Amino acid sequence: MSSAKVIFDVKEIVKEGKIVLCQGCFDLLHIGHLKHLASAKTYGDVLVVAVTADRHVNKGPGRPYFKQDLRMEMLAALDIVDYVILSDSEDAIKIINLIRPNFFVKGSEYLDLNKDITGKISLEKDAVEAYSGQLVFTDEVVFSSTKLLNNFFDPLSNEAQLFLSKASIDIDSIFNCLDKIKTLKILVVGEAIYDKYTYVNITNVASKHAILSSKFNFTETHFGGALATARHLGKVCDNVILYTGLTSLDKSIVTQNLQNIKIDSFEISEDRKIIKERFIDDKKKQLFCVDYMNDLPYIEYEQEIIHYINNADIDIILINDFGHGMFTEKIIHFLGKYKKAFLCLNVQTNSANKGFNFVTKYSWADYISIDLPEARLALSNKYSLVQDLANELSGFFDCRTLSITQGKYGTKIYQNKKETSVPVFSSEVIDTTGAGDAYFAITAPLVYLGSRAEEIGLVGNAVGLLASRIMGNKEAIDLITLKKYITTLTK
Repeated sequence: MSSAKVIFDVKEIVKEGKIVLCQGCFDLLHIGHLKHLASAKTYGDVLVVAVTADRHVNKGPGRPYFKQDLRMEMLAALDIVDYVILSDSEDAIKIINLIRPNFFVKGSEYLDLNKDITGKISLEKDAVEAYSGQLVFTDEVVFSSTKLLNNFFDPLSNEAQLFLSKASIDIDSIFNCLDKIKTLKILVVGEAIYDKYTYVNITNVASKHAILSSKFNFTETHFGGALATARHLGKVCDNVILYTGLTSLDKSIVTQNLQNIKIDSFEISEDRKIIKERFIDDKKKQLFCVDYMNDLPYIEYEQEIIHYINNADIDIILINDFGHGMFTEKIIHFLGKYKKAFLCLNVQTNSANKGFNFVTKYSWADYISIDLPEARLALSNKYSLVQDLANELSGFFDCRTLSITQGKYGTKIYQNKKETSVPVFSSEVIDTTGAGDAYFAITAPLVYLGSRAEEIGLVGNAVGLLASRIMGNKEAIDLITLKKYITTLTK
């Protein structure tokens, strides 16, 4: 960037008169931006535009469309703009504290602070007023960069565009339901899994044996299994309880790291701890996995587990059965008669239990979330259409809602024997590990609250995609990020 207007230190700003600050993404500069900036300049003498850094533009895959250098260069080309600076933050508070503007200017679309899904504009208002400044709003014609990009630079597939154009999506209804999750009492039950990622650099192929030779880089461990499901729910709900088996040492570690979640557990021995170690090359490709576990049935704990579930005061129970011993025949029989809360099942087939952990070992549920291979294995049916599989499973369980995820082919949701297809919204995937847990965690309470199939699929696929862009279960998807991405999709 050659423009002298682009600065990297606020000390370069020559404060000749009143300072006006605007901040935003400015992904696609348009007439609405020009009118907004022109109106902002009337409040003072020096107009500073802060551009949100790429890594803080939480609008989902493919955004920002234009990288930060190009966005800054475009703004610097405008005569009305005096300085352009990069804002390495999701909000303007840091920049406000550095510049101390006389006026911080937002567009009229942000006038109603109650509709601010980030909750940050009120904090920005407090920040600017702390320096005797003022938050003001322009009243110019409003265009949306997101909507223009969706219309003319849309990275979505034809199937996704068709779904979003024809579906009866009520974004206020979706956001209201997501907000209602906050007050529910949700119990997550299942095995705690520790996903260990060991990163290596491939150096060569060994000369004496046909094996890859590699050099150790670093390792990190993420919370997986029921820990991941609870962690996602803890971002949207204030009353999440996790019930699982933990060693005495891990109980304190889990409690420290899952701070918005009540941890109830039964103590297990070290040999019961489940660790799944994946070896990753320098291109983030998974090479192979090593499982460390004793997955014999939890016979010695089953009475304690049954007693806990039976006495829990909850609205919804999410069963995360990873097939590693926690859900014995006795516990499954108990759940077959359990009617005290809304029962949701996620029974997973994985490399350590393939052929032995089918959803059909349960007799009922209000909501079931599985993927297509799991449905085929459960019914020993390799070739039938997804709808035929769903009809058979729905009849077997008589469940209210059945969700079958199909990876890059989207999701099929069945409510009252009616099929709803929801496509994926991006193919930009880093790691699918944990995406199903995120999908299950958020869709289960939406089903409980009576959301429509289209909305359940939209939210579920959105959160699943956001999770698949994170390596493993390193991070949970927070409500603001999810709402921003849904807003991006539906504009």
